[in-house]
Amino acid sequence: MRHLIKYLFMFAGLSLLSSCMDIGLEDEPREIADLDNIFDPTDPEGANAQLWVTGIYGCLQDRFPSGDPKLLLEVVSDDAVPSAIGVGQWQIIRNGYSPVDTYDDCFNAAYEGIRKANIFINNYQRVNWRDKELMTWLVGESRFLRVFFYWTLLQRYGGVPLIGDQVFTLNDNLQLPRNTFDECVKYMVDELDDIKDMVRTELPVSQKTGTSDPFFGRVRTGAVLALKAKILLLAASHCIILLMICLNGEMRLKQRKL
Repeated sequence: MRHLIKYLFMFAGLSLLSSCMDIGLEDEPREIADLDNIFDPTDPEGANAQLWVTGIYGCLQDRFPSGDPKLLLEVVSDDAVPSAIGVGQWQIIRNGYSPVDTYDDCFNAAYEGIRKANIFINNYQRVNWRDKELMTWLVGESRFLRVFFYWTLLQRYGGVPLIGDQVFTLNDNLQLPRNTFDECVKYMVDELDDIKDMVRTELPVSQKTGTSDPFFGRVRTGAVLALKAKILLLAASHCIILLMICLNGEMRLKQRKL
């Protein structure tokens, strides 16, 4: 009798295993999202694609490192001085940082955001969007954020590599040449001109709150125009500085001749 019960359990176990094999096990955990899940053609709402764009916003760096208002980056300019002793801004003022020991991770954070934006731009059409206006807004937001990341890099490093819509892999050559300052400015201004009608329009001031605006914090036309103005102002300042350097050098040359 004992042997019969043992064989019955063995048969039941083999039957269960066989049924599991017929159903098929997952090759990888479901929580690991791939592009097929993110840009799901069977989801007309594009829920995961919308979350992906929200993740691009997450690559933005604030001006308060560690969330501390005392560490406002404005104090490393001519506009202010840090009142707290021993904060990171004193390291900047005293040249305590270097290209390999930076104040924050601006370079990597910016290119991470650019890469995420490019992934969305290259794949959003895989979704059968029910709301075409929402789709256009998301594309406009992604392209705006990409320009904003380039803008943060331009302020610190001048010209940087422009990668267009490319999404690189580990096997690609990542030793890219830098574009010039002027090339970067032209690219960013052209992008902003192209997307100014692809984002949400501005709301009346009375509605610009988190409670009355369901899209509070998202890119609108005002942000596009404001960023364009900042870029052109920096470009004009850059031209003036170069002109002053050239004039200064020319004056010194004339003084030497005299």
